[in-house]
Amino acid sequence: MLKGNKEEKVLQLFPEGARVRATNHKKSFSAIIRRDGQVRFDGTLYSSLSAAAKAALGRSVNGWWFWQVERGKNNWIRLHEARRAGIPIFRRK
Repeated sequence: MLKGNKEEKVLQLFPEGARVRATNHKKSFSAIIRRDGQVRFDGTLYSSLSAAAKAALGRSVNGWWFWQVERGKNNWIRLHEARRAGIPIFRRK
């Protein structure tokens, strides 16, 4: 689970159920960020973005770089860009 003031502010960027996606060598992955910061990927809850990314790739990777989030309809950006800019995230209903 994410901890600290900076991470709490980051979590405010993501509405409950924010979808994230990633691609690697033509393979696609998708996950859901929960309000508590846990990430549901492939039916399993992970305590961090990086843990979910590691489960997807089978090796360590920075989850903020790996995952992309939908900022608007068909407008996907890397999570590290959203975090840096403080951009609120779109949640498709």
